[in-house]
Amino acid sequence: MASRRIKLYFVAVIAALTTAITAYAASCPTELLHGYAASLENVYKEKQVVADDDLRKILGGDLTQIEFRVRSKKASSIYNKLERKVTNGNIEALTEKQAHDMIRDGIGLRLVLKEPTQPSDKSIRELTSSIIEKLIPRIENGSIQVTKYHNYHGPNAEPYLDTRQFSTLLQAISKAPKPIDLSVKRGSAYKESGYTGFHLNIILPSGISAELQIRGEIIDRLAEVEHLYYDNRMQKQISNNDDSELNKFLTTLANLTSSQREELNSYLANWYAYARQLELANQSFSSTHHPPPRLPDDISPTLSIENAAAIQHLKL
Repeated sequence: MASRRIKLYFVAVIAALTTAITAYAASCPTELLHGYAASLENVYKEKQVVADDDLRKILGGDLTQIEFRVRSKKASSIYNKLERKVTNGNIEALTEKQAHDMIRDGIGLRLVLKEPTQPSDKSIRELTSSIIEKLIPRIENGSIQVTKYHNYHGPNAEPYLDTRQFSTLLQAISKAPKPIDLSVKRGSAYKESGYTGFHLNIILPSGISAELQIRGEIIDRLAEVEHLYYDNRMQKQISNNDDSELNKFLTTLANLTSSQREELNSYLANWYAYARQLELANQSFSSTHHPPPRLPDDISPTLSIENAAAIQHLKL
């Protein structure tokens, strides 16, 4: 009888603790999310090497024309994403496993395709094709699971996957042991900003979730520079470190009229189309005969892409 009372007592205590923890999670989501974010940052850091190794094994062969980059999401970025999802989803309590499942790009893998410099080198198109050809059978047999895909491109810019390649990818996804709903997982492919790149959210053979990006080195350099404009559009906090040139850039950007912002966005989109043309090594298109897009006359030179590159000490 005494043992039964003790058992009931512990059941009551556990129930009370569970209620208290749930109430705490609901009343103090900020502290909880910060804790999860810090924990997940460490998890992703530890998995970077394994994810990179997974991808190298999948691609195999001669990889001299491909630059591999891997990064893990920082706690601040993880927190911001969790906060948006919790707020938008009206979630009052969240477990760490649920938080982990919400972040599909905790590890980012980027394949930067290098320009051909030798007669035997592959073109950017050929490099893209060879990567897709190696991914397809892995997707079909389920060793790589695709959870989301985006064949991003802007106005007048050619996407990395052409119609045939994209169709082959969709067929492979539909044949996978765990196919995704193709109607809802595509996301937006057309980007008004002009951004051009191929993105896949995948689960690697090791079970690690990652975002894989494929883009050529010319687009990659431009995207790194253009991120300053993107962060401003997305109202992200930009650390200026008392940099007078950066402050001037941000102030000028903030003072644009709505029509000037539209002009600036069009100018940036034209830069992506221009960079993609250069990247594809179109014989009828070269920087010698085709100068880069010109900044509209009514916008300060402070906001030119060349100046943004100089401020960030980046190369276009």
